[in-house]
Amino acid sequence: MNLISVVLPVKNNAAVLPNLLADLKQQNYQNFEVIFVDNNSVDQTYQQLVAFKRLSGIPTTIISQRIRQSIGVSYNQAIDHSNGKYVMFLTPKMRLHPSWLAQVSQTATTKQADIVGYNGQNQQFNDPQDLIASYLVGQTPMSVAGMLINKKLAHSIKFDSKLSMHAETFFLYSIFRNTKSAIFLGGSVRPQIVSKKLISKLNIYKLSRY
Repeated sequence: MNLISVVLPVKNNAAVLPNLLADLKQQNYQNFEVIFVDNNSVDQTYQQLVAFKRLSGIPTTIISQRIRQSIGVSYNQAIDHSNGKYVMFLTPKMRLHPSWLAQVSQTATTKQADIVGYNGQNQQFNDPQDLIASYLVGQTPMSVAGMLINKKLAHSIKFDSKLSMHAETFFLYSIFRNTKSAIFLGGSVRPQIVSKKLISKLNIYKLSRY
């Protein structure tokens, strides 16, 4: 089993973070570490990270920043602290199926893929030009969130902090240009982004239980 480094930048995400932390604890795949980059949170986010590190039993690193920085810079810091063969970038509003890490790890190992993600179509690309063409027409994910990426590939490219909000787009484009094999899965096992409306409903449900 290959070690996966799960990377998660956070800033004042105490309202939504417990859901994702619970998902990480419930993963069927056990060989992973979590690297948090806390960008000077002033709510209970940092305390939640510390509790996760102390109680989850999952190898955890917390990088605390006291200055404002982009998510791309946070991703780069986490890559530098990662120990896994693969990295997976997450955002606080994501939810992970309990089998997601197991599925992408098994696929990457058996298929010798540099990238494993989800697009609902069960596609494999062994030619970067075909992958880029698919990316440009929106048939592959437009975000790195929830995608498994070979760490050597991610480390060699990294996020360009000068590009600010476009850093992720350029990073993903560069990753696709340089990969030897990428696989995008279908099926019900997939990561999801929780909408603000659903987050509000979840918080109301939690309050109603007490």
